[in-house]
Amino acid sequence: MLVNLLLELNVLNVQDIDTELKKLAAYVEDPRAQKWLMRVARNFIINIDQLLKQPYRAKAEPRGHFGSKYYYQPSGGFDPKQAPAEIPPEAKSKWWGEQPMAGDPGACQTCGGSGYVLWSPATEGGPEEPHPWTRHDPEEHRKRCPTCKGTGKRVYQKPTGREGFFPESKMIFEIRRKQAAPAPEGVIEPDPTGVYTSGLHAPIVQKHIDQNFRPYKTKTAPKRGLFGGPPPASKAEPWVKEREAEQELHHFDPIQVRRRELWINLENLANYFNWKSSLLAKKDSEKPEEQNRAKNAELFFRQLETMSTADIDGFRDIMRQGQDYAYDVENRPWMYMADPKLISEYQNLKLIRATLWQTVYHLSNRKTANGDEPSWCTNGETHAKSYSKDGPLYFVDKNGYPYVLLHFESSQAKDLADSEIGPAVAKEIAPLFADPKRFPIEKFASTRSYGGGGIKNIGTALQAYRAQAGIHA
Repeated sequence: MLVNLLLELNVLNVQDIDTELKKLAAYVEDPRAQKWLMRVARNFIINIDQLLKQPYRAKAEPRGHFGSKYYYQPSGGFDPKQAPAEIPPEAKSKWWGEQPMAGDPGACQTCGGSGYVLWSPATEGGPEEPHPWTRHDPEEHRKRCPTCKGTGKRVYQKPTGREGFFPESKMIFEIRRKQAAPAPEGVIEPDPTGVYTSGLHAPIVQKHIDQNFRPYKTKTAPKRGLFGGPPPASKAEPWVKEREAEQELHHFDPIQVRRRELWINLENLANYFNWKSSLLAKKDSEKPEEQNRAKNAELFFRQLETMSTADIDGFRDIMRQGQDYAYDVENRPWMYMADPKLISEYQNLKLIRATLWQTVYHLSNRKTANGDEPSWCTNGETHAKSYSKDGPLYFVDKNGYPYVLLHFESSQAKDLADSEIGPAVAKEIAPLFADPKRFPIEKFASTRSYGGGGIKNIGTALQAYRAQAGIHA
């Protein structure tokens, strides 16, 4: 407690930080997340300079012979299933994997460590071809390396002149290599396996410090106190003058806090906590996927509960998850919403509602049964955005392929050629709109001065279908 208290003395008005954090914690549903905000987040906001001094450690992406084993997906994230398969052992050359390998400082410079070189089949004993590890030739097209005599090890030149006094030229090579290498500054600890360090976070943290804190000195303090400003020297506490002789003091600016990037990130984190709470509320669901999500949410909140107050890597990881969630909500909202949503089914037909423009764009660019794409104008982002702003679009799929596109707000019902559907197609898809509460008959009245025949045809066919089926509004 004494250490934490001394650290807090670097900020004059810690109570203003506590006030903002309490407002934020009151918005969070899970009590464990509330305590984490008031404990871990509070510690690193008050001692934000620790984030500036400590290097940022992130998990390194696993790599193989082909670089990254994950291939980027346009819909977001990385898909390990699309990665190329490793070369099977039978397809590799006989020297693949032998030690030393190509690029090894101890490998032969002529054969690359294989012990063999290629020769021209046209003239036996022809010119040697270096770097054989780039080709996979049959065994009869290679011969023993004349430099290393088939050992694959590096052969050093014999010493000449004054160096001839030394018995081994390899020793001379190593001595010169060490002399040429610059001496490391201090002790550099290697990164753990699968982790890399970065200093790219430093400008961002410095920006947070500049936006939220101002240096404070009693000599330069204002004579009259302003609302939300630093206290004048006459009202400064006695410990302030004693403390400022040892270290620099800061004053937290409590005015319009939520407009700053640091607190916007904390608000995103609070939304992330509440989303996790919504997953946890479905722990008694009968669906296995919802049970698994609830289990992962419980493990997440337990991590918050048991996290050490000074765990800087844990704090950064939680903050990063909150920012990733905010980015996904803005750019990939379908990951957290039931969009697209299946509205109804009838025989081999399905009615799908799309609300977000990203979903409209994705569904409009699917292949038809003929292998081509529909001619709808929502194939482009501009029209997908403009139509989705006015209201949801409805896609009719037939046998799993796009068939008809409807938009009630603009009174359009288009076929794959972007033409208004006729009475035959309208009669075929009318049973999908049988629910009178969801689709009242007035919804199919065209409001356009021209066109709109497709919507009218569906309305006419729907009235006949409801009368025959005995469905009343």
